[in-house]
Amino acid sequence: MGLTMSKTSLRLITPPAAPPVTLEAAKAWLRVDHDFEDALISALVVSATRLLDGRAGILGRCLEAQTWELLLDAFPEAEIRLPLGPVASVASVKFTDPEGAEGTVPAGDFELDNFEAFGAWLVPTAPWPATMDAIHAVRVRFVAGTGTPEPLRETILAMVCAGYETRGAGRLLTPGILADLAPFRRPVVAP
Repeated sequence: MGLTMSKTSLRLITPPAAPPVTLEAAKAWLRVDHDFEDALISALVVSATRLLDGRAGILGRCLEAQTWELLLDAFPEAEIRLPLGPVASVASVKFTDPEGAEGTVPAGDFELDNFEAFGAWLVPTAPWPATMDAIHAVRVRFVAGTGTPEPLRETILAMVCAGYETRGAGRLLTPGILADLAPFRRPVVAP
């Protein structure tokens, strides 16, 4: 009897090497010329970035380059949707074959259709291989995030400033900041 559920999971393999805004840039924005609040300012940069970036971020996209793995129970009949973008590259498409051995789909057997900032599609140019009837039999590793657009860097700095000035009494997402984020957010489609 085959699997009846189709599980899809997404996990972070390698986080971004550096935040989209440096401590030095944040301090310059805040006009801070001392170092005894560096830990606070760094924490505010991390908090602002986490609110926006990656799978859990409100933008629905990756800012700086990070490696993700999409796990599927089997290959779909056609394209594979990569849910985060912009996708910079596909590192590998691995699978467990019907005998339990690991295989790799050759790079020439699929194309990356990367037309949007919020995800991409892997389009097969040859039939997808058969897989074992197992959870997470297909593993797609990809790099998402091609660099934070300058308007988003400025918005992160504004969020850091809001947190720095209010010291917990306010929120990082003011109405003005939400308006600045609007052009970069994933569109929401009603079901």
